[in-house]
Amino acid sequence: MQRILDRLLDIFPAADRSFILLRESHSQKLIPVGVKQRHGEQDPNEELALSQSIIKEVFTNKRSILSVDAMDDDRFSQQASIINLSIRSMMCSPLLVGDELLGLIQVETNESEQQFMPEDLQVLTGLSSQVAIAVKNAQLNEEIEAETARRTSLQRYFSPKFVDMLMSGDVTTALSGKTYLGTILFADIIGFTAMSEAMAPADVLAKLNRYLTIIQKLIYENDGNVDKVNGDGIMAFWGVPHSDKSDEANAVYTALQMQRHLWSFNLDLQAENQPPIHMGIGLNTGDFVAGNIGSEDKIEFTLIGDHVNLASRIEHLSGRNQVLISEATWQPIKHLVSAVQLPPFMVKGKSTPITIYSIRGMESHEQNGYIMALPCHILDENGRHLGRGILTDSTPLSNGLCLRLSTHMEIERETVLTLQVETVEYHQPLVCVVKVNSALKGAHGGGSSYTKVVLTLMQEHNEDMIEFLRPGSCVATNYTWNDLKRR
Repeated sequence: MQRILDRLLDIFPAADRSFILLRESHSQKLIPVGVKQRHGEQDPNEELALSQSIIKEVFTNKRSILSVDAMDDDRFSQQASIINLSIRSMMCSPLLVGDELLGLIQVETNESEQQFMPEDLQVLTGLSSQVAIAVKNAQLNEEIEAETARRTSLQRYFSPKFVDMLMSGDVTTALSGKTYLGTILFADIIGFTAMSEAMAPADVLAKLNRYLTIIQKLIYENDGNVDKVNGDGIMAFWGVPHSDKSDEANAVYTALQMQRHLWSFNLDLQAENQPPIHMGIGLNTGDFVAGNIGSEDKIEFTLIGDHVNLASRIEHLSGRNQVLISEATWQPIKHLVSAVQLPPFMVKGKSTPITIYSIRGMESHEQNGYIMALPCHILDENGRHLGRGILTDSTPLSNGLCLRLSTHMEIERETVLTLQVETVEYHQPLVCVVKVNSALKGAHGGGSSYTKVVLTLMQEHNEDMIEFLRPGSCVATNYTWNDLKRR
């Protein structure tokens, strides 16, 4: 602004003073942003003396005004501000972009011999138009930067989709709450206390941050939001601010993806000579209150309600690699998932036992197949143990399975393998016989560079496995809860 004011005194030799006022967006108050005097300097601690009558005239009519001799001008001659400021000749032009009034520029002189003419006003009006555009562009840039900073801050806590709703005002930031129907997910590292005792605190924190970065990314990618991170645990939700018929499917799909990615993450830990981590996940669907809780100084967005508590209690029942869901979550997606129905269980706050399902896999329209997270042991035809892996995908129509390996091995094409799938819910591993589709030569799964092998499920040997992985299948466990807890 100072360069513009300097230029004004060069363009108009008669001017003794020039200044620019801009209107604050929130208060509409006019704020001086620059003043230039030909003789002397404006005291920064002194309030800028202004003629309110001139400002009112310009703002009311939204057009430039010229007073060749303000002392003899019927519009201003009787105004005390004109007399007190000794203004003899002046020009004032609004800063307009379209119909939006951003501020004004004023040029004035106290010398009776110096006067501004209509041609001077034309120059000032043209210059004001250019200044107005520059001011508007600067304001837009500031708004964009402020919005970007706010969005970046919010995205540390919420998904991009939820942030869009916050930014648009669909979700309030006031201290209030609203009832929603949605799905809640809790996930927790199993054996975290023992792991923490064996590691330095800084190493524990670094390991947790790496793990949580993976988990949060998966939640956001599937339209979920993170409510809170509590040490080694994380709470996420779907259904706020708008419930969607795919909320349950998105939540369970996310849970399976979390278990799959945790397996790959453990390969990284193995390559670093660190112990693996294991996770249990619990989900429930129902009504809850979501909103801002706290005080004006510190606000936290959170979920409260009986169904939130139930999701947490289901998670506490989960074991390694398990995804446990309630009846309310299972019902809308039972045609998409294969599940094991666990024995009814009494939980705190419920007068009758609840039904819980362990999810082993799910039909995925995104991958045009079936996703799962089933750790397994790999044996050759003679029963020799070759290593461990995880079944992650299948294409039911072609009986194809995707096996990811974590060990070095060489396998010829057409080799028949036996996979012993580790299922917490059965006394014996679930066994399936597969044929390797392509040769595996010296593959090594160090770190996250695991090897992916496509297998054919030999149907005549795998009736149990095919049924186990069939979307819509639900079988009952042959364990009691005491058995499950011991595992």
